[in-house]
Amino acid sequence: GWYAMALVDTLELLPEKHAKRAEILAVLQRLASAVVAVQDPERGVWWQVLDKAGAPGNYREASATAMLVYALTKGVHRGWLDKAKFGPAAERGYAGLLKEFAGVDAQGNVELRGVCKVAGLGGNPYRDGSYDYYVSTDVASNDPKGLGAFILASVEHQRASL
Repeated sequence: GWYAMALVDTLELLPEKHAKRAEILAVLQRLASAVVAVQDPERGVWWQVLDKAGAPGNYREASATAMLVYALTKGVHRGWLDKAKFGPAAERGYAGLLKEFAGVDAQGNVELRGVCKVAGLGGNPYRDGSYDYYVSTDVASNDPKGLGAFILASVEHQRASL
């Protein structure tokens, strides 16, 4: 998710005639194809470990979903990704994000559930990058990285009106 967001944000700032622009566009297009291929067909969201849908311990995750929705929506909206191919996936993802993870708490505040609290690489003895590591991380509500990505996805969704 972080990488996908970085690609679309870089493309937004990169001059049209930059020598590496075509390479970055190609990376975005390959990445978009790969993530759409592993999008949960039933709920439209993405799993914590993308290529292990339904595996023991794996779970549908809000921040990855929000990040990928943001990148796909922005890519389609800016014309970097084919609307017919990626627009429906972005829409399914946003609808899934709202249905699966967003809600209103007891005080009437918007809440985003199902955010992986922390995951990354750091070597032994922790953050070893294994499947077991990624599915054992804490899950939280309203974690800032999930909320930030949710806000970005929502704003881009509103702008794009796919």
